[in-house]
Amino acid sequence: MKTRYLVSRRNHDSDALFLSREHQSQGFNCLIMANAGLPGAGQNDRFNNTAAVLKLTSLLTTTLVNEARMSFQRNGVLPRTKQQFTDTGVGITPVTPQIDLLAPLTVLGQFDSGGQTEPNFNLTNQFQWGDQISWSRGKHTIRAGGEFEHIQWPWAFSGISKGWLLFQTFPDFLLGLSACAPGTFPSSCNGTNPGSTNGERRQQYNRDSFGGAYSP
Repeated sequence: MKTRYLVSRRNHDSDALFLSREHQSQGFNCLIMANAGLPGAGQNDRFNNTAAVLKLTSLLTTTLVNEARMSFQRNGVLPRTKQQFTDTGVGITPVTPQIDLLAPLTVLGQFDSGGQTEPNFNLTNQFQWGDQISWSRGKHTIRAGGEFEHIQWPWAFSGISKGWLLFQTFPDFLLGLSACAPGTFPSSCNGTNPGSTNGERRQQYNRDSFGGAYSP
């Protein structure tokens, strides 16, 4: 939308406003393997964009023109998961207790499940103030001006707190042992003693879910 307004004989105002809203609903949402995502963890995305500009042009003299401008842009992205499962619902202790959503799960070369790193809230606000003066004399015109910009970027990336369950093989996924703690690989956590735990809770969960336990 654009408007023009003649403030006075020497002052002219012109304004512009742009708004856009785009909402997406995805049935499959995979973290790294786009063609191997399992159903059940879709995503609802909201994209909002706003841009506005106010400009005042003033004819100060017959040879001197001033243009003052103020503009603003706001861009927002709000992904929301359709995931209905939780970490606690499948016997997993959440990395962040306040974010009790099932973490994305990947078995390399097999499948992706559990969505991505949503939810998160990504918003940017951009403000600009500028002024330009133009002086004409004979066949010559001299222009000078300046601009100041302020940017706000509050990014609330809570979904990354879910973590990411990554398995190299499908048998590793069935085994269900804990991951190596930082600094323990390969001294105390390795192929002989993966996860430094017997994995009883996870193996019980695998028996309930798959009808049998896997033993390496």
